[in-house]
Amino acid sequence: MSLSFSSVSGKDFLLAYLDLTGTKRFYENSELPEQIERISQVVSAVHAEIDNTFEENKTNLFVHMYADSIVIAEKNPIERCAQKLVELMLKVQYQVLMDSQFNKFKAKDSEEDKLMPTPSRALVKRGPYYGMICSEIQQSVDNIFSNFSLVGGSAIVEMNQALEGLPMGTYIAASLITEAGIEKERLIDITNESGSKFVKPKDGFDSLRSTLSPVRNGSADIKDWVEQLIRSSGNDKHFKSKITPWVDAVRGAGQSICRTQNYCHPRQHPLSGC
Repeated sequence: MSLSFSSVSGKDFLLAYLDLTGTKRFYENSELPEQIERISQVVSAVHAEIDNTFEENKTNLFVHMYADSIVIAEKNPIERCAQKLVELMLKVQYQVLMDSQFNKFKAKDSEEDKLMPTPSRALVKRGPYYGMICSEIQQSVDNIFSNFSLVGGSAIVEMNQALEGLPMGTYIAASLITEAGIEKERLIDITNESGSKFVKPKDGFDSLRSTLSPVRNGSADIKDWVEQLIRSSGNDKHFKSKITPWVDAVRGAGQSICRTQNYCHPRQHPLSGC
């Protein structure tokens, strides 16, 4: 059997990592069709935004699934790639949240259907990485039974650990801020940490929802919208703790982001959900 493959490896790859929050709990409390729908929405949003952001340069990227997370690596040099990956992650996680706001699932622990929107976290940084994609020559989608794909490296493990305990948001390694050209006013500190920063989306990112909102759900303000999402989830504590700091941050209502396991000094003005 003839195989074609492409592989990359190195010690300083530019990477973007997208992680869904509450996955274990969602799997434990939902049925398989709802689980498939959840990840399908994420993959669709990533593919669409890669097309919009990178256009013909998308062939210079490696895109992998890592469990139910997504890793994007710059395979060949792309102009302003770090900046583009940050903006892509911001758009993807907002789109995923929008797409999932009407997802109904039959919770195993309840007689009633619930709505469970999908929050996510993303990190852009550099580090050791390897990737390999292998496929049969001249295969069609209809007869594919396997497609071997490998992704790994210490940076992947580090990125997963770096996002643990953080609320929804896109984060960037401090060492990449200058390269990515992120304005200072868009950056928020993580309390008692200096390795990464929270990146606020650009002004107007919520304009389309806000324009349609009075017709669809009666609320144009993003904070009111998020409060509606929390109520739709049955006031799920995990969902609330992950999305409330995000909406406060994008509205400029907080000074720092906290990990859930970290103590926040009372003189600081951390976002809720610490």
